[in-house]
Amino acid sequence: MPEPIDLEIYLSRPEAHTYSVELRASDPEDPAGRSPERATTVFDFEALRRQRLDYIAYGQLLTDALFSTPAVRSYFDQARAVAQSGDRPLRLRLFVDRSAAELHELRWETLRDPQDGGWLLARPEVLFSRSLRSESWERVNRRSKSALRLLALIANPRDLADGGYEVNGQALAPVDVAGETARLQSALGNIQQTLLASDPAQPGEASMQALSDRLANGCDILYLACHGALLSRQDPPGAYLWLEKADGTADLVHGEILVERIRSLLPAQRPLLVVLASCQSAGKGSDARLSDASDAMAALGPLLAQAGVPAVLAMQGDISMDTVAAFMPAFFSELSRDGRVDRAVALGRDAARSRPDAWMPVLYLRLSDGRVWYTPGFAGEKQEQFERWESLVSAIQLGECTALLGPGLVEPLIGPQRDIALRWAERHGYPLSAADRDELPRVAQYLAARQSPRYVRTALLDALREELLRYYSPHLDAQLQQRKPWDAGQILQAMQVAAAAFWQDPASSPYARLAQLRLPLYINATAGDLLADALRELDAEPQIRLCPWNSKLVKELPPEKYLFESDPDPDHPLIYHLYGHLSEPSSLVVTEDDYFDYLIGMTRNKDLVPPCVLSALSSTALLFLGFRMDDWTFRVLFRVILQQEGSYLLQDYSHAAVQIEPEDDHITDAGRARRFLEQYFQSGNVSLFWGSSEDFLAELVRHLKGSA
Repeated sequence: MPEPIDLEIYLSRPEAHTYSVELRASDPEDPAGRSPERATTVFDFEALRRQRLDYIAYGQLLTDALFSTPAVRSYFDQARAVAQSGDRPLRLRLFVDRSAAELHELRWETLRDPQDGGWLLARPEVLFSRSLRSESWERVNRRSKSALRLLALIANPRDLADGGYEVNGQALAPVDVAGETARLQSALGNIQQTLLASDPAQPGEASMQALSDRLANGCDILYLACHGALLSRQDPPGAYLWLEKADGTADLVHGEILVERIRSLLPAQRPLLVVLASCQSAGKGSDARLSDASDAMAALGPLLAQAGVPAVLAMQGDISMDTVAAFMPAFFSELSRDGRVDRAVALGRDAARSRPDAWMPVLYLRLSDGRVWYTPGFAGEKQEQFERWESLVSAIQLGECTALLGPGLVEPLIGPQRDIALRWAERHGYPLSAADRDELPRVAQYLAARQSPRYVRTALLDALREELLRYYSPHLDAQLQQRKPWDAGQILQAMQVAAAAFWQDPASSPYARLAQLRLPLYINATAGDLLADALRELDAEPQIRLCPWNSKLVKELPPEKYLFESDPDPDHPLIYHLYGHLSEPSSLVVTEDDYFDYLIGMTRNKDLVPPCVLSALSSTALLFLGFRMDDWTFRVLFRVILQQEGSYLLQDYSHAAVQIEPEDDHITDAGRARRFLEQYFQSGNVSLFWGSSEDFLAELVRHLKGSA
């Protein structure tokens, strides 16, 4: 699908009964952009309430109010015309300011087309989503389609059929478990599925406890098909789901329990998309009032979106099972085709358009391109036609390949470094640009100036302790948990325990796959021992050395900690810790100043760097794993490589620069990124694998086995 024209709609309430409307268009293919259009309008809540049973009339009233000003209408028409002229979609994003929170209750999904009066948001060329403020600053790392996992819960407590449960005076009908299961499985294709469904023979399968246990294994899509409601008289009031108890009877579960469970998961385990096929999961969609706008934001869908789930599909009102049955197959079928969730919602609405409640599915989205998964492969080349596997495999087999390992390899285990940066920024009142709050070197530099460089290294150990306790407390020794602070040895020990818990199949660990490559040299930009542990599992005897990038290290460390005169081999591989090791806090490169000093120190102390390392950086095939191109670790490493004598010899080798899938708010053009690397290397032999290191290593190991 060609890239859409983006049109953002901002609504706020500067005065008691008057609303501000701002439209801002942008074109990914036109960096110049254009200025926004602003106007004011009035929403007639009483008239909207009178039309709440007629979604066509309701949608027309809403459309007339939104486009009441000719300038706003003209701006919309122009943006749409640009999209249509290039056969491109128009992506609408709705932002509602806190001052106008009551507008969340309005049924925006009923909007009519200002041009022909048809249903605007049931067309594949018009993509629509709502955006909410998220408490999470985390970037979104999407995952490979080939690795997608769906966890579905379909709850039909056995006592629903007794008619004992009512919402708004209506008894809750039994859920069609067999029908829901069949529709879901037929639409998902090859996506890996785990199903928790009510079964009279196995009561309790669709319980909160079962769901919580399965979430710990990680999933990419979470699908809930059950009854739900906003209950004001329940204690506490809020969003509730009808799940199962151990005996199969109904268990009324507060939505906050699910929100907190998802919030507690590692970023690599959290769902990218949550689909709530339950009533009122996006609010009641009934009476918007200036005095009370709490219902919509108390619903489960908005709570999950604000907790950081990148895409949430929820229901605004009491949606019928027949509408869900018409909507979901089309939605999942389109989602499995290209991963664009906003387009999938539009086609789902179109499939259910004959139903009077087809407007009820609401999409909360914080993904700028709407995609929840990507197809891994080499940028600019079809994976099945990639011709450099053979040369890369040959270099590995001949011992002429060097792996350079970045922070992305350990991020699935303990979370990304940017999480530490964000917590430090909040805790210590980081005063500079909000855009820098997730840059660990910059936040650490502020901390070093405010406290001391030594404090930063102590704080880093404490932060790693917090992350390990946050995610792995059940697996860690009770006495160790009580100790504070931890020394480096205790952190390394806890990381071993965490790795065993996270990669329950040891062979699936990226470190295990790296060890299988049997390389003589690994240059490690992370500070732990997981690679050394994996090599020892294969009976290798890794030799560990640290880069002597500052004079203090040279004075403090015995020479055997950084010198290495012999040639490494697969049985005695060298692990060269480029940016330090936890066991020697003064060796860690953390702040901006550290990175600048590192570049100077690498030049000044070049004669202390093992010759095999310097030679490998200029005369072997380089395999970058777990880096992002905008990270300091990657940028500084590139400068070090280009400073080496004989770096022109790199042109003789095929290089695979492997990046974590670019985050939603960062690099999006794979072809441009590859050209940048080729210019940097002054070589056309750079192949950028667009995907995760796990994706790449699995494919590489497969090719190695095929050539054995």
